[in-house]
Amino acid sequence: MIVEKKKQVLSAIEQVQDEATIEKIAAMVDAILGKFSAGKPISPPGFAAGAGFWMADDFDEPLADFKEYE
Repeated sequence: MIVEKKKQVLSAIEQVQDEATIEKIAAMVDAILGKFSAGKPISPPGFAAGAGFWMADDFDEPLADFKEYE
């Protein structure tokens, strides 16, 4: 059902010739998808590895301030 509905919607969008209507559709898509359709690049895994980024070896260790809660 959802696949057929998506096909219908995309087909209807492809037939639109009015620039103002396309802009409205684009604004709705951006609002629904949280701006993912704007082309903002997503950082790949491991992007912070290497020079210029440092993390303490004990980063994942429990903090001394919370020892009483263990």
